[in-house]
Amino acid sequence: KAMFDKIMNSISDEMVELVFLACTEKPTEEIKVVAQGDKRMFHEALAVEIVSMFHSPEIANQVQEDFIKIAQGGVPDRMKEIAPSDIVSATAEAMGVSRSDAKRLLDEGAVSVNGGKVTGWNHMLQPGDVLKVGRRFFKVS
Repeated sequence: KAMFDKIMNSISDEMVELVFLACTEKPTEEIKVVAQGDKRMFHEALAVEIVSMFHSPEIANQVQEDFIKIAQGGVPDRMKEIAPSDIVSATAEAMGVSRSDAKRLLDEGAVSVNGGKVTGWNHMLQPGDVLKVGRRFFKVS
């Protein structure tokens, strides 16, 4: 997932074709044809190709599906699971930060539960909740 995200968010549209040519074994003619289409789709094709090279096509397709769901405002199918607890402890555990840093994230509005922003430190998470901290999702189980 991290590899796919980095490719999608770090490589400029102008560089995608060059990276495709330099880093993959796809035929140049095939790359040129794909490059004529939608830029986002071309970017996704590069990300899928590179993730497939390092992992597998199945993993690349799963990560692409999750990326599209998140981009459309949805929730990914696969999320790290955390235990039910108060929002500060859960945020600290999920992100691997101190309770003070977790409180800062809450105060900055970077934390939401089931799609709604949480700013209070006393919110209790229940099994089935989806915690989102920044761009990362966690399932409370």
